[in-house]
Amino acid sequence: MGAKWDGNVDRGGEWDLGWGWERRQGLEWDDGWGMEHSTCSHTPGTLANATGCANPTFPWQELLPRAGGDPVDLAGLAVSWLQRVCELFQTPPGKANQGELAAFVSYAATFPCDFQGLLDTYCVRRSGLPNFCAVALALHQLGYQAIGVRLDSGDLAQQSKEIRAVFRACGAHFQVPWFGTIPIAVSNDISEQSLEEFRREGSEIDMIGIGTNLVTCPLQPSLGCVYKLVEVNGSPCLKLTEDEEKMTIPGLKAIYRLYDTAGHPFMDLMALEEEPSPSAGQELGIRVLGQLEETTRVTPSTVEPLHRTYFRDGQVCEPLPSLPEVRTHAQVSLSLLSPAHRRLQEPQPYPVAVTERLHRLFLELRQGSR
Repeated sequence: MGAKWDGNVDRGGEWDLGWGWERRQGLEWDDGWGMEHSTCSHTPGTLANATGCANPTFPWQELLPRAGGDPVDLAGLAVSWLQRVCELFQTPPGKANQGELAAFVSYAATFPCDFQGLLDTYCVRRSGLPNFCAVALALHQLGYQAIGVRLDSGDLAQQSKEIRAVFRACGAHFQVPWFGTIPIAVSNDISEQSLEEFRREGSEIDMIGIGTNLVTCPLQPSLGCVYKLVEVNGSPCLKLTEDEEKMTIPGLKAIYRLYDTAGHPFMDLMALEEEPSPSAGQELGIRVLGQLEETTRVTPSTVEPLHRTYFRDGQVCEPLPSLPEVRTHAQVSLSLLSPAHRRLQEPQPYPVAVTERLHRLFLELRQGSR
């Protein structure tokens, strides 16, 4: 029937989860085969699948109260709460999808301390939200507390406000104080622009799931980066091409970050390794890449050397920073950037420059090759 199973049912408390429902053969999602898959995957021992409903008969609909006592029919309790929730908001209970309610009940019975509902499988307002509230209130009656909801489509900021209002109304009407503070999580191709919109519009969002735009770079899907020689046997060299952007900058170099009086970095400066390091308060003559034909004079308030050697001759020569240290360094560096460089809309380009001495070497090697 298309069930996927690795052959191990009892592994000392470890649960097998059948995650093949969405990958099954066939184009129709409501053709009945989805439940067949759930049945087949449940038979050899899986406890749940991607839909949160691995067994069509919901064997976990009974739940023990957290304080102890006899098992309670969670499904029946949720149905009674659904009536009360719909009466409160004057919505027809028949609009709430029963399959979604059954999935919520199954998930809550299996994970009563970690129940989080995905609200947009059907209609958020008419189905997902009342079904979640019903199951969460049923859990509360048995001593458990739902941990949140997630939205994955539509106007996330506006929906979060509407859902928060419903939670607060339920909490006040049914005298459940924590209900108004149930965390609201959102996902669905969240980008920097999405975050800016949330901030500008205001929202009741507590958690944001960022996936595609965190691990990929839509603006530059591939990294056009190639290693080029800058020195051979102690002699500086460069690559010559008609495309100036592809010309390399010769020689072994040191890199410095220059800061203004406000503490913001305003330029990174490349110098030859043997050059004296620039000093704070010292006026420098530099050439900005892309504007090499003219000299610019700058006076940094602070100078930070950026280049550190961690590998030499194939060996680690300095302890590598830990992941928390890398993360802290990145966060601090970003926080120091000027708002003009950090803004999303039309940010000011951050300049990189070379010293006059490095620029002269570049010109000499280019002229000598002609």
